[in-house]
Amino acid sequence: MPLDTNLSVDKFLPAMARPANADADATRRHILTAATAAFGQHGLDGCTVREIATAAGVTFAAVHHYFGTKDELYATCLDQAFAELSAIGAEIAGVVARSKCPVQDAVRHAFRAARAKPDRSRFLLRAFVYESSPIAQDRVRKAQRMLLGSATELLAPRDYGKRIPLVGIGILITRFAVAPKSELSLFAEETGDANAAIEAYLVDVATHTLEAA
Repeated sequence: MPLDTNLSVDKFLPAMARPANADADATRRHILTAATAAFGQHGLDGCTVREIATAAGVTFAAVHHYFGTKDELYATCLDQAFAELSAIGAEIAGVVARSKCPVQDAVRHAFRAARAKPDRSRFLLRAFVYESSPIAQDRVRKAQRMLLGSATELLAPRDYGKRIPLVGIGILITRFAVAPKSELSLFAEETGDANAAIEAYLVDVATHTLEAA
């Protein structure tokens, strides 16, 4: 039987890449978790797919099978993080609707949600502030406009507008949500409970910059 020289090895990659008896959803979650942490720590250009695969406990081929290229994996991480942000926004809307102190309670909820997932917070902080790749910037601009649009309804007008203080408090929330243990220990020397002190500070900043004078 003659050898078919037109066959491509790519035809067989999906079957080879996916382990026998693999739980596809669990594997995807492991990869996304590892990728979000790696991209948040090192940026899109600062880590490789092989490093992400090793951290996730899968093969390079498995990452390629489930997500394609590194850019496509990064885009999926962004889409997931923004979807989670949208869900947090819906939770905050519910909190605000029941609250007598809507701005303060919104900030508390946002900080606690950010602190609960520091890898996601670090990833988003880098994406919003530092990541210059087109694949990041396009999604970031759309997400930022959506987030600012929904949040400005809570705010009183200021001479400097509503968007600047919203971005400012968002950066502060995310920055303190990823504070390393050494920094928290430094704060705790003065305040006792570092996270409670940070939360009180964020509420104070929000009160003075987001509410009517």
